[in-house]
Amino acid sequence: MKFKFQHIRLISSLFAIAFSFGVFSQESGIKLVVQVKQQGSSYSEANIEIKKDQSFYDKTGTNQSGEFSYIFNYGAIYHIYFGGSGMATKCLELDLKEVPAREQKILHDWELGELSLFKTYEGIDLTVLEKPVGRIHYDAEIADFTIDYKYGASREKQIDKLQKVVAAAQEVESLELKDLENAYSEFVKKGDDYYRDRNYEYALAFYRKATKLIPKNTKAP
Repeated sequence: MKFKFQHIRLISSLFAIAFSFGVFSQESGIKLVVQVKQQGSSYSEANIEIKKDQSFYDKTGTNQSGEFSYIFNYGAIYHIYFGGSGMATKCLELDLKEVPAREQKILHDWELGELSLFKTYEGIDLTVLEKPVGRIHYDAEIADFTIDYKYGASREKQIDKLQKVVAAAQEVESLELKDLENAYSEFVKKGDDYYRDRNYEYALAFYRKATKLIPKNTKAP
């Protein structure tokens, strides 16, 4: 068994490699494990598309804990697209093209930290995400798989800038939601007051106003 502990900061918006190790097995390749999150919570509804040498290869998702786990065979370059309904898509490149024969007999486990997704917002330019946010490849000089740090550094400023714009949009959305919830509560309170007074017509009118604001929180009797 070969074990190598790695703790790496790739870029602030992506993830960090926690550790990797390899064992001789009937299976071979890279077993990639990623914890997908959205606003700090595990995201179990992620849609993940995999391309092999620029062609569609597979489509999968995350489990109930938001974990993506997949074995990639050697001899190809993979692009893994992480997204979801209403979410921006992030891509990870995994280059397994030039891997020595001795390594191709081993199943390498790569457990990565968190990959955070965020909602798309009108007016925010996402072209920076058209290229992979990170690359992993085999480095002959260190005889192991590694992140392309030079590439990661070249993307960091662009992605950090996008992160700040998205954070500002999320803050505005949060304030708007708070105002909406306050208005909803006020309409429900008035509806309750009229309902207790047996003025059902007025009560229903205010309940309807409330449910127009937040339909899933219907309280009308």
